[in-house]
Amino acid sequence: TLLPWGPPRDEGAPDLECAICFSQFNNVFRTPKMLQCNHTFCLECLARMNVKSAKPDSIQCPLCRGHTPLPDLGLPKLTTDRAVISYLPTTMQRVYSIRFNRDKGKLQVKRTTDAPPPLNSLQPHFPLGFFVCRQTVM
Repeated sequence: TLLPWGPPRDEGAPDLECAICFSQFNNVFRTPKMLQCNHTFCLECLARMNVKSAKPDSIQCPLCRGHTPLPDLGLPKLTTDRAVISYLPTTMQRVYSIRFNRDKGKLQVKRTTDAPPPLNSLQPHFPLGFFVCRQTVM
């Protein structure tokens, strides 16, 4: 399969899009996060699932129904699927520090002194009722 960037995808390559929303993974809000069952979904979809869940301390895999306990610091600290990240363009391989506020339903990019992530990589793919904060360039 040919990707819009990079070499042709080999048969052993991981899926480069989230199985829930079908959006391409990136290194910001659509960071590929791996559950204990080894299924991978974007951080934004997992955040949406967690906000609506009656069990805020774990996440249930939508494919196999296995439960993954959340790390003490929340969803963004789930294991990032490095195999997926390695197939992204080099400019997208840096993983940003993301915070999740479950009570407010917000994912936020932590401010750094480095250049901000490109604005087009910060666009949420679920605009209904889910607010995504992004750093504004001053």
